[in-house]
Amino acid sequence: MSDKVYLFQVTYFRKVWEYDANDIVNSVAISDRYAVVGSRDGYLHLLYYNGSLLWKTKLDSYVDRPDLVSIFGDYILVGTRDGFLYLFNADGVMKKKFKTDAYVLRVRIIDNSMIAVSDKKVYFLDREGDITKNVSFDSYVRSANICDKYTVIGLGNNQLATIDNNGNKLWSVNLSDQIGTVSCSENYIAAGCRDKILYLFNIEGNPAWTKNLSDSVVNIAMDESNVAAASRDGFIYIFSLNGIEKLMYKVDRGVPELHLLRDALLIGSSSGKLYYFKLYGDPARLAFVGIVVFIVIMFGFVITIRSAG
Repeated sequence: MSDKVYLFQVTYFRKVWEYDANDIVNSVAISDRYAVVGSRDGYLHLLYYNGSLLWKTKLDSYVDRPDLVSIFGDYILVGTRDGFLYLFNADGVMKKKFKTDAYVLRVRIIDNSMIAVSDKKVYFLDREGDITKNVSFDSYVRSANICDKYTVIGLGNNQLATIDNNGNKLWSVNLSDQIGTVSCSENYIAAGCRDKILYLFNIEGNPAWTKNLSDSVVNIAMDESNVAAASRDGFIYIFSLNGIEKLMYKVDRGVPELHLLRDALLIGSSSGKLYYFKLYGDPARLAFVGIVVFIVIMFGFVITIRSAG
């Protein structure tokens, strides 16, 4: 685990700056102008894109996992371990604070709306932080991902559910075991289970394929062409949307964190290494480019990426 935040320029993996948060960093989000950091000591830090501190403020609890801070324009949405949601502006003014029903799993700001997932409900908010709708389920929420147009939920009863970002339930399907991780792209949804099975569905809920991995599926990343998955024993897989295996690679230690960006796969391991794979259309040309020592470590690794384009 680390109290440092590093910004790298992705194309050449040049370190641009580093920032010391003075405690373990659990969540990071970046925009065109800012980087927002949630640390274990309960502080929320807002940095300029050049790495200088604009302000920091103490929360009543702390951000305890990735994807609990989101920034869009001048708005910052934060979820904390004790179940509170905070809305700040870029000047550090707290615009809203309210208690959800349980601890918060994921938050995201999308244009003029905000979405927050607790372990019991999905909350929909307007840009002022007022609740417009909430959706509950028959079981608790084990995993979640918020996409541009819909939200994917893995429930404790092994049900995979989707709702659109207006709060309307779309479809659900029962899977074979506990759903530890879910991911989504514009047209596809992936889910990984404890029994080593990786599922891919299209947006209508029709199954595309299933894959048996070497261990429980612990992380998934997707783009419009690929599904990347990590198993608990440290293996990384990349599949095309039609099910062709492009890569199987073993990282050195720990549960990996994955991100797909344009034509690259980034993998973070708990040993503090960042692996960078260059992806090409031809699987035979997939190349391991190098290892860069670390960005932010939490439960293994936290990587937050924004395309320069």
